[in-house]
Amino acid sequence: MRHSNVCPGSALAIERAFEDAEFPEGVFSVVLTDHETVETLI
Repeated sequence: MRHSNVCPGSALAIERAFEDAEFPEGVFSVVLTDHETVETLI
């Protein structure tokens, strides 16, 4: 998941919920980066 630059804490909270629910590692990932880097990666 690529977070919003306005509220990245929301994405981290969702990631924590997946961890708390004991989903396997790697099922949900948060990418904390800026828009330009994402464009380069995609």
